Amino acid sequence: ATLHHQEKLPVAIQRALQEAGKTIHEIDGIAFTRGPGMSTCLSVCANAGRGIAAALHKPVVGVHHMAAHALTVLLTTENPPGFPYLTLLVSGGHTMLVLVYSPQKFKILADTVDIAAGQAIDSVARLLKLSWTLPDGTLIGGGAALERLAASHTDLPLPTLKPFPKANEGLLSFSFAGPKSRVHDLLARTPSETLDSDTPFRIAVARNFQQAIADQLVEKVGLALRRCDVKGVSVTSLVVGGGVASNRYFRSRWDRVPYSKNGFTISRPESRSSVLRHIYAQ
Repeated sequence: ATLHHQEKLPVAIQRALQEAGKTIHEIDGIAFTRGPGMSTCLSVCANAGRGIAAALHKPVVGVHHMAAHALTVLLTTENPPGFPYLTLLVSGGHTMLVLVYSPQKFKILADTVDIAAGQAIDSVARLLKLSWTLPDGTLIGGGAALERLAASHTDLPLPTLKPFPKANEGLLSFSFAGPKSRVHDLLARTPSETLDSDTPFRIAVARNFQQAIADQLVEKVGLALRRCDVKGVSVTSLVVGGGVASNRYFRSRWDRVPYSKNGFTISRPESRSSVLRHIYAQ
């Protein structure tokens, strides 16, 4: 991961500037992610950010990873949500529900009791022996590989699997070790040669696993909204952020939140290009 950061960071900076239609000298300041996250990856970005800022005599600021996910919506939407709003942060290292009162005030309503959704997804992608690269060599990661498998062969008859057990049902906390273990148990009872050749079975496992993850995310959002209502906190917006939230199947499920008021809005992740265009149009 560290080597990938070092390799791709210059390309990412160049692309960001190109898509924004700006030069590096037109930037007012430099921000980098200071954590939480993998320290080796964070150091790549921190060193690059500080180096660019020093060379250009620009101000530099370290940004909290989760706060950035929670607040990006204020820069990337035409009509940003009003405070307070609920944020679902779903990434490789974190899965949490956060009540955002202001750019400086947050309250964590739910966190994982074991592993994050993204970690479970990557583990299942490995268990299914999925390739994390495209034919042209582009690295897409385990989450995208699993999503591609689950969305493939929509007209293919699939075996029926027992529903995945619901994790922490009725509790305002996340748990993704259970769905991952369910996949592990399913595959442990499957001969290796069958797994390698049985495409319908692999697709069925991927789809059922994705559904179990999405079901849990939607349920916990509903519980959090009801908790806010009971506490007298008026929440009219849900903001979904983090890399895992870009999964197309998950995006299709946010509208099924089991509790919402009239006028309730949901902000989903935008593409990189549309985000940059909106930020620099302000």
